[in-house]
Amino acid sequence: MGTYRLLANPPGNGLNGFFQKMSHPNFWDIFTSAGFLQFGKGPDVDYDPVCFDIKTRKQGGDCRIVKIDHEEILCNNRIKVVAELAPSFYHLVLQTIKLADEAPRF
Repeated sequence: MGTYRLLANPPGNGLNGFFQKMSHPNFWDIFTSAGFLQFGKGPDVDYDPVCFDIKTRKQGGDCRIVKIDHEEILCNNRIKVVAELAPSFYHLVLQTIKLADEAPRF
């Protein structure tokens, strides 16, 4: 997707596999207590979690999208936002569509 990857939703009923990826024990408690919900990772081999920053929810429920340093969580058990990918999920979707439109066609 250019700037991020979505967490996988393995085959099965509903979104149970996706929820299992979101609620991984290494990250779930620290993310939710700090106001973040992971739904992706960085691009390619970048393992930094991509999250909804639910502390910044606007009217209608949209919130900014951030990338969090995974090593800071694993080594120091703390959250360090390293980038804002978009000011809202709506903007992230628009950016993703624009990148897809600009991608070379084979």
